[in-house]
Amino acid sequence: MDATIIASASKDDEDARWIKHRNRKVVHGYKAHVACHEDTALIERVKVTPANVNDGKAGCGIIPEDPGNVYADSTYRGPRFRDAVEHRGGRARVVATQVWARDEDDGAAKLKAINRPIHKVRCRIEKIFGTCKQHYGLRRIVYRGIAKATLQIMLTAIAYNLKRGLNLQRAGSLAMIFLRDAIAWPGCCSGVERGQHRHRAQGRWRRICRPTWCIDPSAPWAGFPAVPSAG
Repeated sequence: MDATIIASASKDDEDARWIKHRNRKVVHGYKAHVACHEDTALIERVKVTPANVNDGKAGCGIIPEDPGNVYADSTYRGPRFRDAVEHRGGRARVVATQVWARDEDDGAAKLKAINRPIHKVRCRIEKIFGTCKQHYGLRRIVYRGIAKATLQIMLTAIAYNLKRGLNLQRAGSLAMIFLRDAIAWPGCCSGVERGQHRHRAQGRWRRICRPTWCIDPSAPWAGFPAVPSAG
């Protein structure tokens, strides 16, 4: 779960608000609060607010039922967000900013150990924001008013999910084809190599089956992966 700032179409937009984010310049616009799935990185919930609304306050409204572990950055730290997650049967995993330690080096090591697994999962939503802004035109709202801004952001989320879902379906279909070929032609091929391949869509190591190249030079499909014939 995270939020991103989107510039408004005009400074005359009465629903948008000004915000200063860290070392960046002041922006007049809206915030898109997004909750995505931990494994598939599909967008599940979206809420649009003026840019000056606190992330933790707005985040309470996009927590799904029975969410499991909810990963968020330090802006969501506080009893309000934690209680909202626990009320829906989940557990808040929020980035820590301070910890008790003997010295500065010990504190930095503890914070790194605590936050490493959180950042490993939470970075996926940053990729969603980058994709939507770079490829789907979400760097700026093109309409005035929060209602039309919400419509633009929701349509962008739908377009992203369609493309993301198609990529996941293709990856799953490819793995199933490899497994089917390995089972259908055990005598023609030299066997099935098993190896670990990085599955970029899931961001983790997975085992998949793939057929080796046919080694029978007399076979008409020699040099190609074994594929069952129509008959």
